[in-house]
Amino acid sequence: MTPNMLTAIITFSTILIFLLSVFFFKRSTKQYFEEIRLKKRCFDEILESINRPINNLSEESQTFARDVCAIKQQGKHDFVSFKDERMEIMRHPSQIVNEFSVSSFSSVPAILTVIGILGTFVGITIGLSGLGSDTQILIQQAMKLIGGLGTAFWTSIVGMGSSFLFMLFMSW
Repeated sequence: MTPNMLTAIITFSTILIFLLSVFFFKRSTKQYFEEIRLKKRCFDEILESINRPINNLSEESQTFARDVCAIKQQGKHDFVSFKDERMEIMRHPSQIVNEFSVSSFSSVPAILTVIGILGTFVGITIGLSGLGSDTQILIQQAMKLIGGLGTAFWTSIVGMGSSFLFMLFMSW
């Protein structure tokens, strides 16, 4: 396998891991914010329904009200309990909306950096392999060493650069 081919494989792998991580991070944040929007719509609908039975709410809001709110029964109907025009909830806010966690993505920058460093060692190993003591052969092998160092430095740059970009992306 030539140094250029190895450089391409390691670079492609690093970029692929970076892009997949960005995709899954973006998808997770989108799902999280969609969950918040849904629960806010339910809250808003419940707040607008003071003195109306729960079964007059949308199906999502009915499920949400029964799960989160204090319920009072009057006659044959269930109502969300309000006290001083405030909805009474039975759960702590942290149980209503889960906190968004970046912990599953926190190792991505380290993985990208490790791939870059691994490429560095592989490139140096390729460059140093087969060096002999004969000066004529040594001059010819210097070209191989330079090719290996190209792999080494290029993969490190890609690994550390993509790690840096992913950390920036996570912090926004």
